[in-house]
Formats: sequence, structure tokens, C-alpha cells
Amino acid sequence: SAGGWGTGAAIGVKLAAPDRDVVHATGDGYFMFGSPLSALWAAAHNRTAYLTVIFVNGSYSTGTSGVQAAYPNGYAVAGGFEGGTFDPPPDFAKLAESTGSYGEEVVHASDLIPALNRGLQYTREAVPAVIAIRVPTTT
Repeated sequence: SAGGWGTGAAIGVKLAAPDRDVVHATGDGYFMFGSPLSALWAAAHNRTAYLTVIFVNGSYSTGTSGVQAAYPNGYAVAGGFEGGTFDPPPDFAKLAESTGSYGEEVVHASDLIPALNRGLQYTREAVPAVIAIRVPTTT
């Protein structure tokens, strides 16, 4: 799986277009697979700030919950492997803050646009930003 490649790609895009807004939209599973701590730290340290919008649905399906469909007679299914969920999901806003980035969690739809605007404002001041949006859990 190539899940998680967006974090590094966002830094590369920002390096190529330093005067442009860069927005990386991803699910929480792919975000986790993209070495987010390293990527956010590198973006903060090198002033290649981009906005990450994470759709937090508490699940990841690549290679986990989809395993039954792909390998119905495989060892994972026979062993009762459940996989596929973050319960509870990590606090992505705090993870961002730990790297010197801005982090915010959005629970209510009415708070989304103001949060995105705050995130973009931080990136325009060379501070990476993460807006983690809680959406319904999927399995």
C-alpha cells in the first residue's frame, strides 16, 4: 500500500511553490501511515508549512478490515483478526502541537470553516497546521 505518501508530498509541493497555499487532505489511517510526527517537525523546522485536514473516522481499511474480502481463506480471517479501527483515535491536534505546529479538532460542522481559516492563517505565517475533523466512524 502507498497509504500515507501525502505528508511527504505536501512538503515537496511547498518546497516547489513556497508562495502557494498547500492543503493535504487525508483520512486518519493514511495520516498515521505517513510518519506524521517526522513530517510535521520537518515542515516546522524548514518553514515549509502546509495545512493538513484529517477526516477522523476512527478507522483504516487498507490491509486490515478489507482483508476478509481479499483473503477470505487466509490466516488473518481464520485467526479472528479484527484490525481496522482506532478506538479511541489519537489526538491529532496535540500531536501537531508537539512539533511546534498548530492543531485543532473540529466536532461540529458549524466550526469547520473558521477552523480551516485559522489553519491557513498559521501556514501563511510559516507554521504547519492540522485540522482534525471528526466524522462518523466507518468499519
